[in-house]
Amino acid sequence: MRRQLLIMMSSPLILSMGVLTAQAATLTITNPAPKQAIPTSYGQNPKTDAYQGIQHQLVDSQQTTYQTSFYLPSYFSTADPHRNIYQGGVIVGQSLYLVESYHDDNTGNLVKLNLAAAKKLKLMTSQRGALASAYRYFDSKTTSGQQHLTTYQTGQAKLAKLKKQLKTNQTTLKKQTTQLKKTHKKATKQRLTKLVAKTKAAKKNLTAQRHTLTKQLKTAVFYKKVQAISTVGPTIQTGHGQALGYDTKHKRLFLYSSHATNPQLQAVNKTKLTTKTTYHATGTKPSVLTFDTSGNAYCGIFKGNNYYIYQSSYQGKTLKFALKLIIKNQMTDQNQGLSYNAHNQRLYLLGDAGWTSLPIKALKQKTLTAADLQNVTIKTTKEFENLTFDSQGYGYLTTLYSPELMKTTRPLP
Repeated sequence: MRRQLLIMMSSPLILSMGVLTAQAATLTITNPAPKQAIPTSYGQNPKTDAYQGIQHQLVDSQQTTYQTSFYLPSYFSTADPHRNIYQGGVIVGQSLYLVESYHDDNTGNLVKLNLAAAKKLKLMTSQRGALASAYRYFDSKTTSGQQHLTTYQTGQAKLAKLKKQLKTNQTTLKKQTTQLKKTHKKATKQRLTKLVAKTKAAKKNLTAQRHTLTKQLKTAVFYKKVQAISTVGPTIQTGHGQALGYDTKHKRLFLYSSHATNPQLQAVNKTKLTTKTTYHATGTKPSVLTFDTSGNAYCGIFKGNNYYIYQSSYQGKTLKFALKLIIKNQMTDQNQGLSYNAHNQRLYLLGDAGWTSLPIKALKQKTLTAADLQNVTIKTTKEFENLTFDSQGYGYLTTLYSPELMKTTRPLP
């Protein structure tokens, strides 16, 4: 059924820089889809799933399948006794940035995961549970984790020593062999022959020790390689942590610390994972945040059952948000994230067990209608935290509990 597009003028005139101008009209449309019911409780996968690498599957109402890419550990940072709390996430090139939120809902840290390295270690196929297992194996909060770390460090020191001894042995053997070839005296030859045999025996013994130790450390060495795909940042002010967005045009990663004691729009150092407050947000407070490829920022908030989308562009070091769209009776049950898919140029409003998407072009041109909305639902009680996209349009969905990254089997429409 065709629905009529309503256009409302929130305020006919505004005073801007001393000049009286007409304010842009705000689009208002009604989402025809029924409202999702908020789950009374969220489903939880056993922790053993993560350690065994079991692959879960979700299928949405458009028949797109979401599969476990890999499990996330209970925590990356040891700065807070939190468990399984991940919020905002965004893919930048071959890296996935996640916000790890602490219990105080004020602080947290950023995590950077190298997806190319993860693929090389088969973390997205046969080793889906390895990342969670690696952090559990070296968990400094457990006795076994401390023991594993000590064993690894001691073993690495022994391996380094054996390597040095083998190098010295090889040098000695080379000298002895050279001398043996030069001498013509029978006694000297016999003495050197014994020395060569002794040196070779020592080499064999050292090699055997190295082989045995390497075998013993095989699991620990692999888990250290797995851990190395992640960079864990220091404790910073994250707030709730869902307002993480990347501006591809200006190559800037932003985090707005909504719900924090002192909410701030922070530019993120993508290498050090630290923040420096150099920007300001006006017009509204972006509890969720994303950018299109033109550098425009978007955020969204619920007011009752209606969803308000704001758009902003840079004005110096300020993101000045203005109301762009009101979706009445929005389908999603929670405001879990807002993301932009550059592959199909659509904006995604993420809730639990579903999302609504809309074309950015129609939003900018004010031609958006209810017919442009795509409402997708998924039968699950898992809690959704963020949805992000790679350059080909594949979706990556972070879900709780146990925390895992799920990837679509095809680009999202």
